[in-house]
Amino acid sequence: MRDRSAWKHWCGRPVTINPAWAGYPTSGSDGTNAACRRSARIPSGFPPTGARGDASRLFPYWSFTKAVIALCALKLSERGEIDLDAPLDGEPYTLRQLLNHTAGLPDYCVLADYHKAVAADEAPWPRDKLLGAGLAKGLLFAPGEGWSYSNIGYMLARERIEGASGQSFASLVEDIICRPLGLNSIELATTREQFRRVHWRDATRYH
Repeated sequence: MRDRSAWKHWCGRPVTINPAWAGYPTSGSDGTNAACRRSARIPSGFPPTGARGDASRLFPYWSFTKAVIALCALKLSERGEIDLDAPLDGEPYTLRQLLNHTAGLPDYCVLADYHKAVAADEAPWPRDKLLGAGLAKGLLFAPGEGWSYSNIGYMLARERIEGASGQSFASLVEDIICRPLGLNSIELATTREQFRRVHWRDATRYH
């Protein structure tokens, strides 16, 4: 989730772990977004000074979700359930390259039509439309021959770990992260309705 101006496609946004600032909204993200329910004092130096959060509201974590996808992939690799260096079916790049942003994939955030849809507060683009538009011109470079930030890459990475594990991303996050760490304040946001419950007004239209 890198589009800091408005929303983004929620097709793979994961859950995220509580930030060090106990509930203060962080910026950035990627595939399904995570929001943490937490009532806490906003850190000194951030307006409004001394304000307290509402435990019924949510804090979105955006691109920190990518670290969660990568963590799940590494744990599955550790268990022998996935090969980070095997090419994805029918593709020239590997899961490791998707995670490292070295697969050569472009990003949909550069698409003018996408930004027009965001500005008009349209419904999120379906997965196939998003990928079709984003990949219309092919790879930016041969896999492993460069670096370029790609939300599309992390959408595909999320799908890869779901396919390899036979679990949904939400289930993986629960099993690998939330349950072992005792995190009960994490929620996987998959609908626009969930974003209407966030503290930050500008994030209510986030996709």
